[in-house]
Parts: sequence; structure tokens; C-alpha cells
Amino acid sequence: MPTAIVMPPSRLLDITDANTLEVKLNIRLFAIDSPEIHYPEGRDVSLLDPLLEVLPKLAAWKSLPEELREYLLPKLEKAGTHQRMWGLKAKEAFEGMVNEALTVDGKKRKRPLFFALPPAPFDRNGRILAYVGPYVPKEERGDSPLPGSFNYRMVAEGWAAPYLHMQNLPKKEDLDQGMLAFANAYFQKLGIWSGDRTPLLAYEFRALVRMAHGGEGFTHPVYDARLLGDPEAKPLQPEEYIFLPVDSRVFG
Repeated sequence: MPTAIVMPPSRLLDITDANTLEVKLNIRLFAIDSPEIHYPEGRDVSLLDPLLEVLPKLAAWKSLPEELREYLLPKLEKAGTHQRMWGLKAKEAFEGMVNEALTVDGKKRKRPLFFALPPAPFDRNGRILAYVGPYVPKEERGDSPLPGSFNYRMVAEGWAAPYLHMQNLPKKEDLDQGMLAFANAYFQKLGIWSGDRTPLLAYEFRALVRMAHGGEGFTHPVYDARLLGDPEAKPLQPEEYIFLPVDSRVFG
């Protein structure tokens, strides 16, 4: 008997035959993380500014390692407003990227999408995880491969950070390609890396919001992607993630 997975509400679009239906579902781009616009549960993140600015007064904050507190503290002022600003910019860039990639010769006709799912294809919210990109038929592209995924392009253009999990790692060639794309975007100061003040990464922001609400903040041990396969490699504690480069963090 397969394990039951509770999916979020979806909308029926069509019934195409007696054993096939078409539904509308949320797809979460696999292995990347972009600034939040709404968190938690659809809340405007800019409304969380006061909550995060008083976080240093809480016992949970004081229990964090000193190095982590020093790293995070300058990012707390108007952290929600800053997160939303970059989240909206990233969304705008993503919409433009998708519209351009799916438009065929400037016409209204849109290309279909391709999906490539990881081994564990659902996140904790029941969303489908996938690489997503424009599908170009072989007769049009010849011997060329399919265009790159939007996942890769969002990292390459600086609008997303790598977000890797040990139980659901990309293939090595995808991992290497993603690390190179991130390095280029970071050192060229593209997208979210372009400002004088880098925003909290989305997973940092979510952790601090949970902490401010009395929950657990940083919970996952973190592995070094550069040492994967090394039997001697040991994970760092959750609060030690800052000692690894952004693109080398693999959360357990």
C-alpha cells in the first residue's frame, strides 16, 4: 500500500476521459529558495518588521551562538520590508523569464512546460517539487538539449539561492552546474546580491519568524556539498550553517 500524501486544495480544470482529469496544482521549484512575499499563511511579510526587531530581547535569540547573532543582527531592521521588496523584484523577474521563454515567435501561442521530479517529489506542504522549463520539441531544437530550467536560471540571474536537502539531492552534474551559476551571480552582484545589504535568505527569514513566535528556528543539521561521498565528513549543527558557503549548504 503506497504512503498517502495529503495534497493542498487543487482545482479541477477538465475531465479528458474516463480515467484522466486535469487539475491546477502548485509547483515548487526544486532546490532553490527566493525571498518571501507572504509568510506565514499568506501574511504580508512587511507586517513582521516589529516582531523581528524585538527578537534580540528574547531568550531564544540569546541562546544562539555569538557568531550567528553577529551575522544576523544587522539584517533584522525592517527585515520583513526588505524581504518583501526583494521578493517582489524576484517575482517580477520570474514572470518575465517565464513569459519570454514560453512565447513562440512573439505570438500568443505558448510553449508547453517540461517537468523533472526529484526522488521525493513533495515538500512538507504537499506541493510538487520539480525542475520546470520550456519544452521545445526535438524537430525544432535538433540535437540541442532542452533549454535550461527556470530553477537554474533563477539562481544564475541572482534571484534565488541554492536550497539543498540531503534526502533529495540533485544529480551531481546539476549540483555542479548550480554551484557555478550561483558563484557567477554572487560575484557579479546580480539580483538579490546587488544591494549594499543582502537580505536574509528565505530559509533564514522563516527560521527567525518561527523563533519569534516561540517555535524552533534552525533545526536541520547541515552538510558540506563539497564533501558529499566522504565517509569521514560530519554534519555541522543547525546554527553553524553560516560557516559554509551558501551554495555548499545541504540541510539534513
